[in-house]
Amino acid sequence: MEMFTVRAKTREGCLKKIREIYGERVEIWNQATVRTGGFFGIGTHEEIELKGYVLPSIPDFPKNRMPLIKKAGDSEDEKQKILVEAAKFTKTDPKTQEILSSLKAIQETLDEKTKTGVIAEHENLIRILDIMELNDFLPAYRRKIVERAKKELPLAEIEDFHELQQRVLEWIGETIIIANDNTPHKLPRIIALVGPTGVGKTTTIAKLAVSYLWGYENSKKHSVSLITIDRYRLAAVQQLEDYAKVLDLPFASAGDADELKKCLALEQEGVDIILIDTIGRSPRDAVEIAEMQQMLSVCGSKAEVYLAVAASTKAGDIIEITRQFEPFAYKSVIVTKLDETMRAGNIISALAERGKSISYITCGQESTPKTIKKAAVTRFLINLEGFEVDRARLEKRFADEKALNSKVL
Repeated sequence: MEMFTVRAKTREGCLKKIREIYGERVEIWNQATVRTGGFFGIGTHEEIELKGYVLPSIPDFPKNRMPLIKKAGDSEDEKQKILVEAAKFTKTDPKTQEILSSLKAIQETLDEKTKTGVIAEHENLIRILDIMELNDFLPAYRRKIVERAKKELPLAEIEDFHELQQRVLEWIGETIIIANDNTPHKLPRIIALVGPTGVGKTTTIAKLAVSYLWGYENSKKHSVSLITIDRYRLAAVQQLEDYAKVLDLPFASAGDADELKKCLALEQEGVDIILIDTIGRSPRDAVEIAEMQQMLSVCGSKAEVYLAVAASTKAGDIIEITRQFEPFAYKSVIVTKLDETMRAGNIISALAERGKSISYITCGQESTPKTIKKAAVTRFLINLEGFEVDRARLEKRFADEKALNSKVL
């Protein structure tokens, strides 16, 4: 069995060399990108390396051993004799047995390499894995995307790196679940925001207040009131109260369930939207989370709870946060501080794994409608580093999702 290793600037160049030297009966089992040339590491360049083996040719039957093929119309007994003779030849011919043994050994080697992951992927698939790793996608998520490419895309599309990137971006977009908040709501609405410390809940509450007050993305204007149950951080209470004064909105604070119940009773008169800011909790502090959940229970079943998660949070931590805040039965996720990172793979893959939808995206510190937007698939995709993004193509691909979620209230 003859093995070979060939290098050239391109895959096509390698294949040309292989055909010139070994002909067409070859099998490629490994491709890699290698650096070569130069002097002491200076002036090196990349080349494509292909490894494979030459397929053995099937020998002709020796004339003196060739089974006699009789004319059509011979008896069944004669036909059976011919088949038996042919079987004897296959079993006993040494050269044939040698070829079959070589092919079997090659197959066993390839099977073993496939199991252990030794066989390298196509260079463009390796580049896709590298870009996804750069963007902090979870390992399992990266593997699923590449496996889909291997199963669904022809070699020509894999070798067209720009087209491969667009297909991968579309598949990533398909895993982003956008919450459908386009159904009518009975007023007043009670909206509470929960989440860990430091994700920007108070600022997000102010952004929501301005958006509902001024009319958010073609929706009509609504009257708004603010309530905080965060008395542990005086700065947070003062911050939200200052927002309320600037916007001329009713404001109240509550320290326990009874006070919150009274605030709600007072604020519901003539108000469309009641926004509740909560205490930041560590996702590992199950006792404090349970206490806050019990306090919010006085809002009743009509209250809508959203989980705030910062875009820069590690994927593993996002999974833990979404799990620990499950007792609140939160409706969806608000991704905050998206402007502070260029690597959205963590938030995309973690929320996809947990099957969580996204309602809003916030960017920047100012409390204006421009800094809070309804979540959109393309907004996450253009926030990925290293991809060549065809924005027009992606917006066309996900146009239905954008139209479905273009309004609130």
